[in-house]
Amino acid sequence: MELMVAALPALMFVTLAMLIFTGFPVAFVLAGVGIGFGFIANAVNGGAILGHGSDGIVLSRAA
Repeated sequence: MELMVAALPALMFVTLAMLIFTGFPVAFVLAGVGIGFGFIANAVNGGAILGHGSDGIVLSRAA
């Protein structure tokens, strides 16, 4: 699991580099790769990005 988390930035860079040369507009490629890897990171992290821990408890900061 930790190896996958460590490999995400490199995989994101390689994916971005490959998709840039497909001919799609750069803005769409950047947005698609960012959103796609955001969902991947959320899944790997157990949902903590969306405010929920892997045990279903809502995480929040004290004001």
